[in-house]
Amino acid sequence: MFERTQYKMGNDVFYIQQIPPLEALDVLGEVQKVLLPAIGGAMIGSAASSGAKPEETGVNVLYMIMDSLPQHLDGATLKKLEGLLIDSRYIAVKVEGKGEAVALDEDVINELFTGRTFDLIALMFKVFEINFTDFSKLCGVPAGVRHVLEMLTSIFQGGQRTASTDVALSTER
Repeated sequence: MFERTQYKMGNDVFYIQQIPPLEALDVLGEVQKVLLPAIGGAMIGSAASSGAKPEETGVNVLYMIMDSLPQHLDGATLKKLEGLLIDSRYIAVKVEGKGEAVALDEDVINELFTGRTFDLIALMFKVFEINFTDFSKLCGVPAGVRHVLEMLTSIFQGGQRTASTDVALSTER
């Protein structure tokens, strides 16, 4: 019924199913409580640097978001976001050299991500992207709002790609 997206991280393949719409509303509501204050602060800072070139503005906004996130993102909040985004009902993983894909439950998370916390955060970003950043399907949202949402998404995706391509993933054995 729901689409599954394959996501390769190192030598492992994750199968991420979209969260059903009514449950996704709850997840989005909780995630936005963390992200919107950080994004809002970054946008204010971006407006102050309006003389910058567009590519510099995107980098500046990303930097400002990363700078303001720690004010809104403590350990308890990160754990709560993980619990909302990494749900074994919607994510399975096929570990290289092992049999079939298995649900990504707490035991599997501990096995795969011990000492690799940033890889887990990267997976959380991917789950968020799959569930909440496909604006091509939006029909009731005004074009201007859709454009702003797409711009914010490209900033996050650009920052994530840069971070993940600079260093080999710790899943690469």
